[in-house]
Amino acid sequence: MSDVNAAAAARLAIATGGTVVNAADILSAKADIFAPCALGGVIDEVAAGKLRAKVVCGGANNRLATTADRDRLAECDILYAPDYVVNAGGIINVAAEYLGWPQAGSNARVKATADPLADVFTHAETHGVAPHTAADQLVRQRIANASLDAPDELAVAA
Repeated sequence: MSDVNAAAAARLAIATGGTVVNAADILSAKADIFAPCALGGVIDEVAAGKLRAKVVCGGANNRLATTADRDRLAECDILYAPDYVVNAGGIINVAAEYLGWPQAGSNARVKATADPLADVFTHAETHGVAPHTAADQLVRQRIANASLDAPDELAVAA
């Protein structure tokens, strides 16, 4: 792990059994998951070639510099969890605050965002496509199936 706050990275490494890596070396560090958080555009053509993680999944939107980087990750056999699927819980939480939804309902909707990510990976494997393609196909399907008379259906599908 790496962080601009070295003390925070050290504490997390101790708590999780992880290893602190210099930010300049983070891409080439052997890791299960590369999780860029709060930093977009991290993965570009050069970074995708250096990356040694098995999975890219983090709390940043637009983790990829270009849409072509999704294919680069797939070509490198790196599982990419599409940002708009992974970060759906954050959007739901913001909407809940804005719309005044009860906390329990908001929490249940956020928790349910794990299911669509599993659906994306299953669809990708079943149809022989990369996860980003599967996510795009599934979201288009949900939007096409959503009724304009039931706007909550769209919010839950997110």
